[in-house]
Amino acid sequence: MSKGLVFIGVFVIASMMLSYQYLLLRKFPSEDQFAFENTTIRNPPPLLPNKFTIEESDFCFRHPDLQIIAYVHTTVNETEKRKVTRETWAKACDYDSKVKVGVVFMVGVAKTPGEAAIVRAESRAHHDIVQGDYIDSYHTLSYKALASLRWVSTYCSHVPWTLHADDDILLDLFLLTRFLKVIETDASFICYNWRGSEVRRSGKWRVRPQEFPGQVYPPYCSGAVWILATRLIHRLLFASRIAPFLWVDDAYITGVLAKKAGIGHFTYFKDFLKKGEINEKDMGNIIAWVHIPDRSYWWRIILSHYKYIS
Repeated sequence: MSKGLVFIGVFVIASMMLSYQYLLLRKFPSEDQFAFENTTIRNPPPLLPNKFTIEESDFCFRHPDLQIIAYVHTTVNETEKRKVTRETWAKACDYDSKVKVGVVFMVGVAKTPGEAAIVRAESRAHHDIVQGDYIDSYHTLSYKALASLRWVSTYCSHVPWTLHADDDILLDLFLLTRFLKVIETDASFICYNWRGSEVRRSGKWRVRPQEFPGQVYPPYCSGAVWILATRLIHRLLFASRIAPFLWVDDAYITGVLAKKAGIGHFTYFKDFLKKGEINEKDMGNIIAWVHIPDRSYWWRIILSHYKYIS
């Protein structure tokens, strides 16, 4: 009889402790409460990246007072694009002390000894390479995105804003810095927003019904560039444990996970982004350009507009 009572007592105490630990894990800051529907924890996709070969864990502390941490999706062999980025918008803080942006480049594993040498050389020279344990391909872009968000959440959570960018864009960080100071929301993705986008069932971006059964994606951001308050990233990472995995990274991160995490979209950023064209009338009016030629030339035009160079 006494052994039975002891067993029951131990069972009750253990259950209370487990419940308490669960509540601690589920606790979020009071200003950041949100609700998930259908909170069944799904198995993560195979080989979900959980470590970094090159980490730069002290990057955001080597660059104090950052207001924006920008991570750029790139591949090992895109050395020229990284070079142009470093020489253009990534060095905006050299011209204006009010611009406080740090830029890192996210790459996957090296496939050859030559690629490994490229990564080592750039890392030693610039200390801005973060290398994850995934292979770069179209079908692993969501792995890269989750690894990037995990890195920011782990090492740069104190930085107010996170900016995602592709490696071929041009940014006016002088205008963006002013924009973020006057914007009226920090609870939504700031991006070029797509609504009612149909799921492609053929071609390069083909998604099978078993990967995404719906015919239309939830609202999501153009993958070239978006900005989000860093304090919201943990929501996306938590949502990735609940929502079905999707390899189309922009629809997955800023659409599927955003919907599950209760993060909306600031739609007016469309007025500040252009694709495929640029002219001098854009200066001081456009924040981001995608797929434009000669970013170095147009960076000099931006600097001239603000009278940082003659």
